[in-house]
Amino acid sequence: MEPLGVWLAQMWAVTIADGILFGIVYSVLYNGIPGKNNLNRGLNYGVILWLVGIVPGMAVTYLMMNVPTPIVTSWLFGGLIDVLVMGAVLAVIYERMK
Repeated sequence: MEPLGVWLAQMWAVTIADGILFGIVYSVLYNGIPGKNNLNRGLNYGVILWLVGIVPGMAVTYLMMNVPTPIVTSWLFGGLIDVLVMGAVLAVIYERMK
């Protein structure tokens, strides 16, 4: 397998592992996540993940690396969109499996 193929396989494996981990954490924290309905809970879970994971990571990136501010800003808000969608999808799946 060529290096790009190995890298892509590793990225897919990490992405799947992340999804499984986020789903397990959502199910464990479900009762403690604020929200009037499941969709709100999923979106709130996404915001919590963003505040705990992506914001600090992007702060370190901005402060420690020579990355242009517009790129860090796009990564920051792209990450927010990513975790909001993931939280909403998790909420729908969790509700159907309950």
